[in-house]
Amino acid sequence: MPLNKFRLKAIIFELLEPLQKLSAIDDDIANDFFLKIKKIKDADFEFVSQLLIKEIDYKNQKTASTLLAVAHKLCPKKFLEFILEELKSKRVKDEKKFFLINVLTSIGVNFHTGEIDSYLSNPKEAIHRETKRFLESAKTDCEAQIDFLDFYFSTSKDERIDLLTSVIEDFEDDELANILSLVMLGETDVENILFCLEELKQNKSLFLYRALKYLSFNKDKKVSQKASKMYRKLSMQGLFSKENLQNFYKNLLCELDEPVVRASIPDGNSNFSLVISRKSKNNAYTVLFIAINAEIGPFSCFGFSKITENDYNSIMERFFNDTFEQIYISPACAKTILEELTMRRISLNKNIPYEYFCWQRAIEDVISSEKKLFDMLKEGLKKVELNELKIKAAYGSKYIENWFFRYSKNNLSYSNFIKQVMLYNKNNVYEIEKLIETYSSDKLLSSLIKHRILFLAHFLKNNNQENLADIYYSIMLNESDLKAFLKEILKKSIYEHCLSSKIFMDAKGLILKKNSPLKYENTDLIIDYIEKNWVTKSGN
Repeated sequence: MPLNKFRLKAIIFELLEPLQKLSAIDDDIANDFFLKIKKIKDADFEFVSQLLIKEIDYKNQKTASTLLAVAHKLCPKKFLEFILEELKSKRVKDEKKFFLINVLTSIGVNFHTGEIDSYLSNPKEAIHRETKRFLESAKTDCEAQIDFLDFYFSTSKDERIDLLTSVIEDFEDDELANILSLVMLGETDVENILFCLEELKQNKSLFLYRALKYLSFNKDKKVSQKASKMYRKLSMQGLFSKENLQNFYKNLLCELDEPVVRASIPDGNSNFSLVISRKSKNNAYTVLFIAINAEIGPFSCFGFSKITENDYNSIMERFFNDTFEQIYISPACAKTILEELTMRRISLNKNIPYEYFCWQRAIEDVISSEKKLFDMLKEGLKKVELNELKIKAAYGSKYIENWFFRYSKNNLSYSNFIKQVMLYNKNNVYEIEKLIETYSSDKLLSSLIKHRILFLAHFLKNNNQENLADIYYSIMLNESDLKAFLKEILKKSIYEHCLSSKIFMDAKGLILKKNSPLKYENTDLIIDYIEKNWVTKSGN
């Protein structure tokens, strides 16, 4: 006999009690809740599924999402039918209906505007209230910001202007400045950026600081001039004072503990990662991963918002392994790296994914170093006397095992170098030595290695490896030592290039990579020269 529904309802409410204030979606909690329900003898799971949907409190969206997931798992065939019943009910508030519509939309259920209106008692007011709620949450919720930009950038140019106009007509001050600032930073269409700047010229929100500062470095003169003018005007009025910005973002992100920042060692492309995590007062975690090039700035970013401690620990364990040593750096150092290299990337007209600008919000309350980036990286490093033992320790370190240049449009000096190397034949292959000597004085390659060494030395110092950090720093400071180090990197680079190029060669030694600007006919000859003359001598 089926369990009495009143008794079943009482049991479900008792099980629901611990889930009422979830700070993050927790798969383990949801699964445990589901299993407890399944163990109820003679339970009507259709009734339970419908009950969970009715009991959803849209104000706590983490708990609501968990209950929906369990409701679907209990009764997948009638899940959609139960939600539609809620949408049609006149007793259900518009706010809850909007939440349910958003959930269904996120899993691929399409609604027409008229269809949505038919479910709501006051569509215009509900839409305005939902938009306001969204814009309010987007001040601190990075994923909400990304959701808006995902929608914005999925529309055509004409639709974008209509969307922005609608937001501008209904909102002002911080809500408007926040969302338009993110649009401008992610937008590549100059006219749309100028449109936003024009609409914000009377706005005095502190959310404008980051956008106006970055856009002042934009390659388009109209954008950079207009942004610079607005930035200077608001700065002169005292709006963007250090104290104002600090207090504003400190209050905005007051629920978050101090960030924990981990860095990876720069690789052979001068790329490294920053992993920034923050714990909230209610024990939820936000974590972001940023890939950065030491020369041209951040180029990739993703993150997780309001996840549980278990999920956070699981992510950290998967990300950090034997090949990725955890090196902790200060939040101020991370903020300085991101700010300066972001401005550099913008000035070079390189693309930055809009997700990056959204996730930056999670560390806006961090105060950057008062020193310039490279001056900051040098802090605490000492010049030491170098000897053969120290040089050997630097050359043989695991931290530079994968330091070789690669053929790339972003490194013209090395690309020209490797083109010449691949032209050598059996009559002149020995001239590689002269070519290496010439390029060991190349200003661009020297600068690349200097910057790479400086990041490496700073990170090693923060990892309690002061002695090795000082050795690398001293190599960087001495012209002849730096030149010798660069020669080693060039030799490794040639060897690596030739070995990897063999992947694209057939049995006759002909290159299979079509339209390559490089010659590969003498690859085996060059490898043979390297192994006879360098491997035994230098230990490469």
